[in-house]
Amino acid sequence: MGKNADSFKQFDKIVFESVEKIDDVTGSVIRRIDVKTTKGVKDFFFEFKTVQPPLPPKGFADQFVKDLKLTDVTSLDQLKWVFDGKKVSSLTKSDFMEVLENANISDEEARKLVKNIDNPTADDLLDLIEANFDEIFQVK
Repeated sequence: MGKNADSFKQFDKIVFESVEKIDDVTGSVIRRIDVKTTKGVKDFFFEFKTVQPPLPPKGFADQFVKDLKLTDVTSLDQLKWVFDGKKVSSLTKSDFMEVLENANISDEEARKLVKNIDNPTADDLLDLIEANFDEIFQVK
C-alpha cells in the first residue's frame, strides 16, 4: 500500500483491519478486511495479497464470497483485490472465474448486486464479476 498511498487521498475515512460481521444462514460470520474506506456514504473494501503463483491463492473463493455478502456492499465497484506486482505480473481471469464458478455463490447475492436483470441468478452475478474483473482484481 505504501507506494500507492496517493490512491487513498480521495477517501474521507480509512480503517485498517476492519472486522465486519456477515449474517449467514449458518450464523454470524466474521470477515476481516485489510482496508475499509469511506467516500461520502459509500464504503469500499480492499484486500491486499502478497502471494506467489499459483493463483488464485488458497482460500480465495471463501474470502471473495464473504465479500459479496457484506451488508454494505451493494455494487461490485466497492470490492478491490490488489495483488503485489513484485510477486505477480498478471492475473489470469479464467483461473479466477473457474474457482468462483465452483464456489458457493447464491442467488441472494445475485439479487443484491445484479441490478439490470429481473430475478438474477448466481450465473448472472458470475457474468457481472467476469465483465468487471479488471476493476475488481488488480496488480500493483
